[in-house]
Amino acid sequence: MIELSENTVLILDPDGRTAPFDPDLLRSRLEEALRVSGTPDSFLASDIALAVDFALRERVRTSPDVLRSADVELLTGRILSDLGLEDAVRAFRRTAPAGTVSFVVEIQRIRVFLETQFPGSGTALDRTAKKVFHTLQSIGAEAAKPALITELARHFLLSAPENGGKEFPEPVFVARTTPPCFLSTDDLLAPLKDPEAQAAVRERIVNLHPIDLRIFPVLRFDLRLTGLARDLPPGPLTELSLAPALYRAADVMDSLALAADAACAAAGHETDTPLKTALHLMDASVFTHDYMGCSSEKEMKACAASLAGILRSALSRVPIRVTCR
Repeated sequence: MIELSENTVLILDPDGRTAPFDPDLLRSRLEEALRVSGTPDSFLASDIALAVDFALRERVRTSPDVLRSADVELLTGRILSDLGLEDAVRAFRRTAPAGTVSFVVEIQRIRVFLETQFPGSGTALDRTAKKVFHTLQSIGAEAAKPALITELARHFLLSAPENGGKEFPEPVFVARTTPPCFLSTDDLLAPLKDPEAQAAVRERIVNLHPIDLRIFPVLRFDLRLTGLARDLPPGPLTELSLAPALYRAADVMDSLALAADAACAAAGHETDTPLKTALHLMDASVFTHDYMGCSSEKEMKACAASLAGILRSALSRVPIRVTCR
């Protein structure tokens, strides 16, 4: 997979080394975590990876803080947890790079840990473990060092009524009231009136992925470049000869995006529109080799990047991520 985005997000690992963030590696880890937890779903893994990628890019754009590998782990775990996939959270954390997560915040594991720190506290540790867990969740600390957990537990134990303290209320968590919204491909295409766009979908020149608005309001396009070239003259194609077909493809994707916006609004999620988009050139390496005469990987990547640039400039809404295979 080749990433054609203009900006690279650098991540600092626990050893102090930086490396570009790899959404595809994250997607693979998510697919495995979902599989072993009994909820295999490649669309879900892709959507979460794209949401994390977008969030990291936004953070880089708005904040000078260094991004760390722990940020990726915590953000991904929070999304899985919000979806109610706690088994997947645990499976995902088991694949974290060494040193990234220092202590997994789970009530039972906190309870076992506190028993070693405060022996003889009896049933009071059950309530204390729960309070520590909710406190860490409320401050966004999905991973915490043992020292922090110990100090929080000591605070709650000393504040308990049986120890002469005043009962502290537990943080209240309000569930999101917006219902989850899943839009299938048929849902997204229902408002579509553009005959050329309908034909492009029917002939699989452009494919749409379903949208799960619980995660991220993004419309993902797969574009088949070989489908665009079927009516063009034989012989090596140039960017100039391809430009009209690319502009038509951009018009098609614009129409599809407007239809998806309408479907999203009809489902009661107008605030999620206009939808963000992501574009994948699904056969770029084959196309640049067979149709454009590129012989080396370097040439193929350069041609793919150039074609992606033409599409970017022609689309009404610029994709947040462009990739090619």
